[in-house]
Amino acid sequence: MTRFLLTILLVVAPFTILNAAPRVAVSIAPVHSLVQGVMHGVASAELLLKSNRSPHSGSLPPSTVRSLLSADLVVWVGPPLEGSLVKALDGLEPDRKISLLAAEGMRLRQIRPASAMHEHGDQDQKDDDGVQPGSQTTVDPHIWLSSINASIIVNTVAQWLIEHDRSNAPHYHRNAQALNAEIAGWRAKAEAELAPIRDLKFMVFHDAYQYFEHDFGLTASASVTIDPERPPGAKHLRELRHRLQADDVNCIFTEPQFSSDAVNILVEDTDVRIGMLDPLGVEIKPGREMWFRLMQGLVSGMTGCLATAS
Repeated sequence: MTRFLLTILLVVAPFTILNAAPRVAVSIAPVHSLVQGVMHGVASAELLLKSNRSPHSGSLPPSTVRSLLSADLVVWVGPPLEGSLVKALDGLEPDRKISLLAAEGMRLRQIRPASAMHEHGDQDQKDDDGVQPGSQTTVDPHIWLSSINASIIVNTVAQWLIEHDRSNAPHYHRNAQALNAEIAGWRAKAEAELAPIRDLKFMVFHDAYQYFEHDFGLTASASVTIDPERPPGAKHLRELRHRLQADDVNCIFTEPQFSSDAVNILVEDTDVRIGMLDPLGVEIKPGREMWFRLMQGLVSGMTGCLATAS
C-alpha cells in the first residue's frame, strides 16, 4: 500500500509543479488589491510592504527580501515610490519584475510645484491624457489613484500571467474583464457623487491626489507639506493661511498616519473644516476589495467635508 501511494505521488508531483500558479509579490496594498483581483480563484499574491510603514526608504526585513527574491514576479510602482525595494530588485531578471511607471499606456502626471497647484485645473484640460513617460524622478508615482490607471495595472499584470501560466490563462482573462467592468461601474457612481462639490476648493496634506482630481475634475488649492514626513515651515504656513482666504478654501484634508498639528494651526479662528483622506489605505484590510474601499473612502472623505458648503 505504501509503495502504491509513493508511486502515485511520484507520477502526480511533476504535474502539480508544472501547473502551479506563479508566485507573485506586490509592493503596496492598493496595487496588491488589483493584482489579487486578477489572480482571484487561482492563487494569492503576497504583499511586501505593509501600509503602516513608509515605502520610500528604510531597510527591509529579511523575510521580505526572501519573499521578493523567491517570487516569479514582483509588481511595484517604481523607484520614486518604493525606494526601499530598489537594491533588492536589482538582482532580479527583467522578466521577473514589472515597474508600473514604465507600463505601456500608463497615464502619468508630473509632480506639481507647490506654488502652481492652484493653477493645475487649466493645465489638466490641455493635457487630458497625462504626460508621457520620461525621467521617473519628475513623475508623480500615485498612479493607483486613477481608475483609468487601475485598469491599466489590471491589464498589464493579466497579460504577464496569461503568457507565463497558460493553464490558468482563462481564469486570468475572465478575472481581468470582470475587474475592469467593476472599476468602470465604480467610476460612474463616483462621478455622480462628486459632481455637486466639483467647483469647491480644498487643501490636501501632501500632493498625492492629482490623479484622483484629474479623473473627476476636482481642484486642490495647495498642500500643507511638500514632504509628508517633515513638518511645514513657518513661511509656508503663512502663505497657506493667505491662500485659505484668497481661494475661499472650504476644507483641509489630513492623513491618518501623520500629525495634524499644522492643519489645526491653519484653521484656527476660521470656518474651514478638517477632513481626512488616505491615499494608501493604512486602515483597510488588504485583499481584492481593498482598492475599491480606498477609492470610495476618498469619495466619502471629499463629500463628507465639502458637501455642506455646496
